[in-house]
Order: sequence, then C-alpha cells, then structure tokens
Amino acid sequence: MILQKAKRNVPPFLVISLTSLFALAIKLKDIGDFLRKENILATHDAFRFARFAKELHANTYSAIDYLANVPDFAVNADPPPLLSLLAVWLSSLFSVRLEFFFALLPPVLSVLFLIPFYFWTRTFSSPHVFFGGAFLGLFNYLYFTRTRPGYFDTDCLILFFVFLIILFITHAARERENTRKSLFFVLLAGISFKLFMWWYSLPVFAPLFVFSLCAGLIAFGHSKRDILLKTGVFLLITNPFAIMMDQALFLKDYVLGHILRMKEYMMSIDIYAHINENRPVGPHLFVLLTTENRATAGLAVAGLLLFIVRHFRSMVIPLPLILIGAASIKLGARYLIYLGPFLGMGLGYLLFLLSGFLEGRFPRYRAAIVPSGVALVLFLSFPAQRLYYESLPLFDERTYGNVRALEKITEKNAFIWSWWDYGNPIEYLSGRATYLDNTQFKPHKVYLVARSLLTEQEERAKRIIAFLSNTTTPDTVKLPEIEEKSLAYTAPPKNPVYVYLYDAMLYMAILHGTGLQSAEISGGKGSPFGSLIKCVPAEGKGTYTETLFNCFAFSFDDAAKTVIPTEKINPEKLYREIWYRDRADRGTRVLSRNRNAEFDKTLQIIRTEKGEIYALLVDPLARDSVLNRMFSLKDTFRHFEPVYDDFPNMVVYKVRQ
Repeated sequence: MILQKAKRNVPPFLVISLTSLFALAIKLKDIGDFLRKENILATHDAFRFARFAKELHANTYSAIDYLANVPDFAVNADPPPLLSLLAVWLSSLFSVRLEFFFALLPPVLSVLFLIPFYFWTRTFSSPHVFFGGAFLGLFNYLYFTRTRPGYFDTDCLILFFVFLIILFITHAARERENTRKSLFFVLLAGISFKLFMWWYSLPVFAPLFVFSLCAGLIAFGHSKRDILLKTGVFLLITNPFAIMMDQALFLKDYVLGHILRMKEYMMSIDIYAHINENRPVGPHLFVLLTTENRATAGLAVAGLLLFIVRHFRSMVIPLPLILIGAASIKLGARYLIYLGPFLGMGLGYLLFLLSGFLEGRFPRYRAAIVPSGVALVLFLSFPAQRLYYESLPLFDERTYGNVRALEKITEKNAFIWSWWDYGNPIEYLSGRATYLDNTQFKPHKVYLVARSLLTEQEERAKRIIAFLSNTTTPDTVKLPEIEEKSLAYTAPPKNPVYVYLYDAMLYMAILHGTGLQSAEISGGKGSPFGSLIKCVPAEGKGTYTETLFNCFAFSFDDAAKTVIPTEKINPEKLYREIWYRDRADRGTRVLSRNRNAEFDKTLQIIRTEKGEIYALLVDPLARDSVLNRMFSLKDTFRHFEPVYDDFPNMVVYKVRQ
C-alpha cells in the first residue's frame, strides 16, 4: 500500500526537478569565480576536449592530430568527440563563448541521469530507493568531484547513458507477450548504446550490455527463439566487434604487458597500476569515497544485497555494472562511480522496509511515515562534506601562465619533451606538439622519456630525444630493442625540441622506476627525491633578517652560506654532502662532506633568481641525473641550453642542434 500510494502521489517532474536543483545549487556555488577567469579547466583531459572544441569552432579539426604523439601523430576521432561538438553547438546557438560551456556543462549534464534512473526504479521500487540512489549517485566523492565546474570530461553523462540503456532493456524484458514492442525497446537500447560509445568509447561496455539483455530476457521468461532474435538485433545495431577492433592496439599492449607480463613489453613499473584512478580501493577508502560513514556504508551494502535478492528479475539487468563497481577493490577507484547509485538504492530500500514496518505498527501516523522515511534517506545518503567542497581549476595562475608562455619562447613547429600529465595542457594553451599526453602515452615513449631524464650522460639523453623525434615506431615494440636503437642514433632532431620540467616530476613513481631501472624504486620506494621544501625568511630578536631562512628542520644563512642545525637535527652529520646552488650565476658550492654520515644522501640548497631558498634531498641514484642537473641545479650542458627558469614551477631547456 505504501509503495502504490507513493508512486501515485509523487509527480515525476517535481521529484526530478527538485533533486536536480538541490544538486546544482551545491555544484554551482563556485561557478561565478570560474566564469570570471580564463583559467577554468579542472582536469588534464579537459584540455584535450577543449582543444578539439576550439578546433571545431575554427574549422581546423582534421583527421590527423599534429599536436599529439609526435612524430607518429595521433588519429582524431571521426565523428569528433560528442562532448566537444556539444559545446560548439551550444556556443553557436546562444552566441556565448566556448569557455562558458567548458565550465558549466559538466555539473549541468551530471544531473540528467536522474531522468532514466527515476523511470527505471519506478517500474519496480519505491521513492525511497530512487532518492537514495539519486543522492548517493550524485554526491559520492568521485562523481561529485569529476563533474564539478570546469571538469570538461565525459564522466558527466556516463550514468545517464548507463541508466538509459538499462531502462530500455528492462522494458524490452518486461514486454514478453508483445514481441514488436519488446523489439522496439531493444532498438532504443541499441541506439542509446551507439550514442554512448560516441560519448565514451570503452569496449568493456559492449559485452556487459549484451549480458544484461540476455539475462533480462531469461529472467522474464522469454522463449529461446525470442532471446536469440532480440540479442541478434541488439548485436546488429551495436556492432560491439567493431568497437573491440577499434581499441585493438590498446588492448594488445595492455594484455601483453599488464596481464601476460611479457618482459620485453613490460616497463620496470606497471604504467596502468600507477595511474591514480586505477589504484585498488580498500575498506577505509571505500567509505570515504561513498557515504563517508562506516555505518551507512555497511547498511548500503547490506541493503543492496537484500534488494538484489528480493528484486532479482529487475536487478539482474544492471548486475554487470554493479559487479564492475564492486571490482573497484581491484580495478581502481573510478569504477565506484557506477556503484554509487546502487549503494544508495540499498540504503533507500532498508529505510523503505523500516517505513513499512512502522506503518503496520502505527497506522494512525501513516501519512507522516512515508515523507519522514524519504527525509531520512536524503539525510543518510548525502555526505555533508560536499557542502564545503571548493571547486578549483587544475592549475594555479602561475602554472597556467607558464604553460602559456611556451607559445612565446618556442617555435611553432617545436616538440615539447615532458611527462604525459602536462601534455594536453601544453597542446591546448601553447599550441605546441608533445610526445606524451593523457590519451597518447605509448609505453615505448614513456620508457624512452624516463630513460632520457634519469640517465647521467647527456649524450645518451640527446640521442634518445633525437631518435624519438625523427623516427616513427610501431605501436607495439620491445623496449630494450628500441632503447638500443636510440643509443646508436647520432643525427640531430629535425624539429626544435624543448625539455619541459616541473616539480611534480620529482615524485612520479613510473618516471623514476622506469628511468633508473632500480629494484629499490620499482619495489615501492617511489622516488629518489625528498620533499622540496621552501625555506621562509626567519625573524630574529625583533628584526627581520633577509639572509637567514628557516627550512623547518634546520636554518640556512644565505650570506655566510652556512647550515645552522637545530637541537634535533644537524644536516652535516645526517647527510653525505650539502650543496649550495645559486641559479643566477650557475655556481655549485659544496658546503660540507661527511663520509660517516648517517644517510647516503645529498642535501641541495637552491637559491632562485628571485632570491627564494629551497631545500631538496636526493639519493645518489638520481643526484647526477639529467633531471636533477637541469631542474634542481640549472647546470651547464653541451647539448642543452636553458631558455626559461621559474623554479620550481617550470624549467625549460632547448636541445642544441
């Protein structure tokens, strides 16, 4: 009774609208700051989609992407990415600049999944289940942060397409007696899947939805003939084999190196395992990324399991998506996006059962029980910390300006030798070509970039850079073989090449594990560099001393070039050597040596051209590496010349011809 009354008395438009408005009020609370600035993009991939939108708007988008994966270049999608096209269409329609939609589209589109989700849950469950799924789906940490203003990426419509396809498959399965109507919904599911693959092409979804359709048809008692017919129609429309073939090269690399662990295709550190969103999720992180409360997280899981058992015919259809979300404990945190709404459904279902129990025990208060139950669902499924989350762009203004400066300090046909996470921003902000970016990170290029930066021999570094700049390579190559070829290469690079370095590169496990080929680094140490500490001017006896700096663990007198120990730490006893580097005159001075030091490390005191003082520890493994000599010490090279120095934010060297 409570379920039927709730369904009749709650208008769909009102439910969806109020939920969406509440979500948007929280998501858009910082939108004013974004729209006033040029620096609005909040993730690396956003720069890629924004660049494609700019190219489409200027009619310069082409089949070949000459800014990515040089010198092989990348093949652009045809048709272009739907997200980029959508921004261009809306910009033309409303005569508003593209950046407005780069900021606004992610949060606005992210609430659209409520429409198919509502009509799907309405077919077999109560409003409690919808509200629980809606709120935890919208406000779980990953979905909330990955659909904030400026996060111009495909995450914002993934749940919309997932639940739209599930809705149509559910209707197809329920229409057992009406073959034409069932086939019509199969057709709609297939078309929705094609649109989904245009929006977010990921091959794994093809077999998942084929399974969902087959399982749904079986669960609702369709005949074998109907199951074969409807599955065949779905396969014909979606053509999942073409999707798999389109990703064949990526899958081959992933299977050979990551799954089969074939040594000649493997780097010393697994490239996929060290991407943050692919890291496994433990129990504590699971709670933080979902409800932020152990009790409600436990109730959500228990409620979901009970709901699946009680409504198995309907829940077998999204079961593959639920399992993908649950597999985040191994596959990585980002897959919790798919699990969030279902966990909320479980929480809502438990409270629905509680409402039913209370209605039976206290029939006089029946009118208040349902809304009270829904209110409790909203309270428990909404992590309160979302109210305080501040949406910020990916880069601060200093970094944003430095990346843009590449356009002025480099030639138009220049290649930028850097790590992949800055690839898309460099391509978008400066219009310069890169070897690596967040989409194009071929293992052999990752391998060679890392090897060039962590070698101690600048001749080796230049040869690797020149080889990779002038030579196109197959997508799957044996890493030792290609390194051997690069070291034998003697020709200079045909294009101007600039080495772009920044502070985060000091701590990237893939970079150092691959570049150093060190069992110590590969085994989990992560980086041969300690934390980069900015020393602050000290205050002494009421006077401000410009030459005395507090480096937290010790002090440094810049005038006397003396390290001053504290009661707890004496750097001269702790570290093998202490170096002083003045970047203005490029002079390196050894301040102390101690063969009996406790740690075999070098403490580098670095003075910038602005007069700032930094302290950086480095292991012998990387002390004489090209990376440390260029970035930390601004050293003098025969094959490289410094052209830009804003340490530690950006340091750029040009490869001499």
